Amino acid sequence: MSTVQKNQQDPLDREYAPGWKPAVGEVVRGVVVDLDLKQSDAAYGGGKYPVVTIRLADAFSATTKHGTVTDEVGLHCIHSQLAGKLAAIRPKVGDSIGVKFVGEPVGEARAKRYRVDMSTDGGGEPSGAFDWRDYAYDDDGEPDRQPPVSDVPADTAGLDTTPADADDDIPF
Repeated sequence: MSTVQKNQQDPLDREYAPGWKPAVGEVVRGVVVDLDLKQSDAAYGGGKYPVVTIRLADAFSATTKHGTVTDEVGLHCIHSQLAGKLAAIRPKVGDSIGVKFVGEPVGEARAKRYRVDMSTDGGGEPSGAFDWRDYAYDDDGEPDRQPPVSDVPADTAGLDTTPADADDDIPF
């Protein structure tokens, strides 16, 4: 259970940080202050993805759709490479991370490339919002974790398993 220290902002009073909209080569560095999940739009598959909020280090700024910010920025990990790279290091609240937007490779439409690093003393707080392993990918680009297997048995008893094209008496 976390407690709010004197002169520390209550997490319930925090505003959402604006999302990072990086230019090619842009770098952000800072301390992770929040980890959350967000529901993506149907255009992006409709699944959930991590949002890592960082308090920017001195001398760093971040581009957002509303302009440049120097305090906090949200890293919306909707791109699988960013989510996968962050999953590999599994940042926690309190860890210092850096992220660089490398850009889009020629000929790979919609592909986004990032570099990520982290320095930590190991004292960060684990996230209760999600498990980074759900966003980890192996060297082949395949998820490291397999989706859970349903414990509900498939009940096919009584279903007609005749192929649809097996009935030649259909009038159309």
